[in-house]
Amino acid sequence: MPKRRQKRAGRDAVATGVDKGGKALAAAAALAGGTHAYAEVVRFENSGEFEWRPQECDGHVWLDITKPADQQTGQRGPTSFSQWYYYGVCNDPEKAGNYMYAGGSGIDGARWVQADGYGGTLDGLKGGTLIGPDSAWGDRSTFSMYRSQCCYENDWGPLGAIAYAGVQFRLNGQVHYGYIHAEMTDPRAAQLKALAWGYESEPNTPIEAGAGGVKCTGKEKLKARCKPQREAFRITAAVKKALPGEEVTFRLDGDPDTDQSGLVNNKGKAKTRFDDVSGGDHTVEVIGCDVAARTRCD
Repeated sequence: MPKRRQKRAGRDAVATGVDKGGKALAAAAALAGGTHAYAEVVRFENSGEFEWRPQECDGHVWLDITKPADQQTGQRGPTSFSQWYYYGVCNDPEKAGNYMYAGGSGIDGARWVQADGYGGTLDGLKGGTLIGPDSAWGDRSTFSMYRSQCCYENDWGPLGAIAYAGVQFRLNGQVHYGYIHAEMTDPRAAQLKALAWGYESEPNTPIEAGAGGVKCTGKEKLKARCKPQREAFRITAAVKKALPGEEVTFRLDGDPDTDQSGLVNNKGKAKTRFDDVSGGDHTVEVIGCDVAARTRCD
């Protein structure tokens, strides 16, 4: 495992003040440049405690958006969401793909923001996208994420693409809006890995995708390069066009144990390095800002 230079304290309570038991809420804040305002955003990080995986044909692993990763049971509920991999062995090979399900039922139950013009295909939203009553909600609680046959395209993105699913659900009988921050792990079947999730605690209040997490400009650029280091390798990563004064977290190959923090300078730049890295292909990402870079050590 590569050596870490430094790791930010309190990774289980990143930016929001939500502890691992899920007890604290984020402070109220105004949406930058807009007229909407947060009440209180609840956000949970997933450092690997919970695996949100699709099941073939039977069974679902449900993600409850109101609970932290270490309290997830995988069971269905009115505030939960799942992936269901409908493979050809189930019934019809022409309908193979990943289908997204919401625990609530019907128009007034849980729903997804769908991609425009794709008849219910789930849309991958950019950070900062406003999720609320005016979003492109579908008319049912089940949506096709992707059909891997022939003519369908994956609206989320290629391998490693990170985006947000906008969700709507009912809590105590009232409508709430939220998001699931996820990474594409299999573009052909459109399987997603949940990185974090959050929701607006105030009923009927819009929320920005990614609210409660690290603040990003949406224009970040990340580069990574690898050089030999004694009997191993060193990867240097640098991000630019980030928000000055913000602390960003770099992660290597999706492993939370490699997390390193860096303070963005007044030019919008921050950098770090990973020592004693093994050979082969590697990916560095800036957590929460939907940006990643690949490099090869050989």
